Amino acid sequence: LWINRRAQAAVPVHHPLRQVPSRCLASSVKMQFVSTNGSAVGRSLGFNIELVGPEAVRALHPFYNLEGVLGALHTPDDGHVDPSGVTQAMAAGARALGVRIVRRCRATNVTPRGDDWLVETERGPILCEHVVNAGGTYARQMGEWSGLQLPMTSMTHHYFVTEPVPEFENL
Repeated sequence: LWINRRAQAAVPVHHPLRQVPSRCLASSVKMQFVSTNGSAVGRSLGFNIELVGPEAVRALHPFYNLEGVLGALHTPDDGHVDPSGVTQAMAAGARALGVRIVRRCRATNVTPRGDDWLVETERGPILCEHVVNAGGTYARQMGEWSGLQLPMTSMTHHYFVTEPVPEFENL
């Protein structure tokens, strides 16, 4: 979302962003370590992210059951978007800047070539000025093709949907 906001300033393309602060609760020393690491990485990338104690979590969201919670990773600028809508918005913005998008063409390697990039594909090589790594689950491995160690990992997320809860409206 952070990168997309910067790109949107260059080529305004509408995509609905719903900013909803997030908190990742830590109820073990191991999870506290993971949160500390995540906070350090996030801050180094310019994200507004901080470690907070249970009392700060309660102030942010009084309905949490904080029994056994040692702390939390709080990301006030977090949010969510429709991934398909963002993809289409970014593609439209890129096309407006003269970018040619090649679809249904599997990349098999990406290597630097001077100031450009050589993308090897199942249809042959493509020399590019810029490359967008949209490998999803495989983005980290794709970065390794170019010798890049991208600080990312695939994670399983769990979601649930409820009816509106009036007590939550003003949080």
